[in-house]
Parts: sequence; C-alpha cells; structure tokens
Amino acid sequence: MTSQNPGEYNSLLAVGALPGIIAGPITSVWVVGSSNANTLVEDVKASSDISAHTSSTSYEVHTVDPTTHRTKGYKAGSAGETGAIVLSFGQTLRIGTQYGASVYGTPSTTAVIGQMAKSFADGYHKGFIQTGMRCPGISVCTTIAVGITNNHDYGPPALNLSDAQAWSDMVTDIKNYISTKGYSEIQIAAAIDAEPDWSSYSDAAAWQSAYLSHHTSILYNFGSTDGYSTCTWRTNFPSRASVAAFVVGTQCGSADAPNAAFCN
Repeated sequence: MTSQNPGEYNSLLAVGALPGIIAGPITSVWVVGSSNANTLVEDVKASSDISAHTSSTSYEVHTVDPTTHRTKGYKAGSAGETGAIVLSFGQTLRIGTQYGASVYGTPSTTAVIGQMAKSFADGYHKGFIQTGMRCPGISVCTTIAVGITNNHDYGPPALNLSDAQAWSDMVTDIKNYISTKGYSEIQIAAAIDAEPDWSSYSDAAAWQSAYLSHHTSILYNFGSTDGYSTCTWRTNFPSRASVAAFVVGTQCGSADAPNAAFCN
C-alpha cells in the first residue's frame, strides 16, 4: 500500500497480530503502511482458497556446516513450507577488514554466510521438486530472509554504511545464484532482529536506511519492542514506508501498541 487508498496498490509493508501463540492459520491481519505523513491501516482477510502450507520454520544459525543447512532446507521444501523463512546469523560484526555476523559464537564473513544461505536454498529446492509441491495462485512459494541482529554480545554491532553495503552485496550474490539455478519458487530477502535493548534507535535505523538505499531486496524486521516502557503506535510508528514486515514482538507499553516496533 503506497497509496492513501488502501488496496489501490497491493504492496505489503507491515503485518501485525496479537501477541501470544496462534493455533492454526491467521485468517485476518492488520496491515500498516505509510504514504507521505499518513499512516495507512487496513484489515485484510485471507482468501477462502488457501491450499499452501500455513506455517514455516525460521532458524538461529549456530553452525557453518553446509550439510546442516542443506538438510534443514530440504526438510522445509519437502514439507511444503511457504512464506518467510528467516535465517538469523546473529550480531552484525566487522571481522578484520571484512563484514559478517557472529553466527552465535562462530564469527563468519558475508562470503561464508552467503554459502550457508545457498546451501539452505539448494535443500529447499530439492525437497520441493522431489515431493511435487506447488503453490497455487502465487509465483513464489517462499522467501529466505538472511538476517542479522543489533545485539552487542561481541562488542558494538557493526551498524554502519559499509556493513549495510556488504550485506546488500551478499544478498545480491545469493539472488544471482538462485536465478542461475532456476529456483523459481524461492526469493531472497534480508532481515534484522532490531531490539531497542541492544543498540540505539539511530544506529539501527541508519543501518536499515543504508541497506534499503541499495534497493537490493525487501527487508524484514523480526525484532521486538522490549525496553520501551511507554509508547503509542499512533504517534511512534515509523513514518517511512521502509520496513517490509514486522513479526510480532513484545507488547510495547499498552494494549494500543502490541506491534509498535521501534517506538522512539
């Protein structure tokens, strides 16, 4: 939704659902976007003809073993998992003269991280084809979102322009690999677990803006709103139509703001 008339242009910018465990598929969601200074909100109902898988599994990545990622991808593809699959590689880091992520204890450059994501995609495609899975009505079945966090377990996170450029270059390389391989059921995106207890808003927002300035891919925020004692999304929801999707985090201050990522 980039128009002030919701539904006029179908570009999903954010998704919100109430916190807690949801048993079964979500059949109705509030979608939130931005046009100029206006916040756009629309209640969207799911189609009555849903034949694709209703959930997907995302992962914190703790190993650089390509076989492990290929196996996880195969499991997802053969199960017909659709939608976004986030591969979280941990805190963004500078490693020598290069950039990468902590991989939760195994710091790795973007070159290594890109290979892990490719291995997951290889496995997904193999499982998808072998089991004859289909995604009726949509051209892409799953989005593999290659993610980082703004955590500081390994020192200050590398939330800077050079890191955003490196992440963009890596995502571009993975996208080219997917295209060359003919994995038409897969698309590639970036993701960030941006949490206010871990870094300043300005640093995280600057990284987000820098990444999106390259127009490489959609960017998912799978973070939370821990640490904000009070906020109201009507006034604090980001005005930029930039974060592609919000995965439900911790309630932010009041019942009015269950999904207010980056209240500031």
